[in-house]
Amino acid sequence: MLSGSSILLPPLLDPGRHLPYKTEHTPPARRKGATVNAIFDALYRLALALWVGGIPIFTFLVTPILFRSLGRDEAGRMVGLFFPTYFSYNLAVAAAALGAFFLSSRGGWRLAHWGSLVLLVAALVAGTYVRFALYPRAEAVKRTIASFETVPREDPARRQFSRIHGMSMALNMALLADGIVLLLIAPVLRR
Repeated sequence: MLSGSSILLPPLLDPGRHLPYKTEHTPPARRKGATVNAIFDALYRLALALWVGGIPIFTFLVTPILFRSLGRDEAGRMVGLFFPTYFSYNLAVAAAALGAFFLSSRGGWRLAHWGSLVLLVAALVAGTYVRFALYPRAEAVKRTIASFETVPREDPARRQFSRIHGMSMALNMALLADGIVLLLIAPVLRR
């Protein structure tokens, strides 16, 4: 669609949507800044979408399918092969979201900006802890258990693994909730 000499863009891609006046009357330097800001805003939302989409796919789709299709030990081994990449992926999208957040958040910060920053930093801290501390501990304990199918649940190593696994699941759900809240806050950041 053409309007005069300018192209009408969807609201998400319109670089002038954050400006209080029409883009045609905006000084070129201001328009360029608005365009760059819109690009980083889109990258921020993309990183959040990958974050909030990636966790449920692995947690609620891939993992249950593996555990339904394979024996407990084989499924655990397969899921364990994914974990380093999965945890690194979570860290990468959180870091990308933080970088894009800073690059798209120019001007005065409001409560929504500070809240987003806290949630992004919390996600990076939790993700780093899971990837580099909790997961290696879980793997070390898991190696001491001959078989989850034959070793009783009351075994001390099984109980220790269950505690670590429970903490990992709780942090995974916290990261998902964190990302969802960030997605809900994102539109407020641009007002």
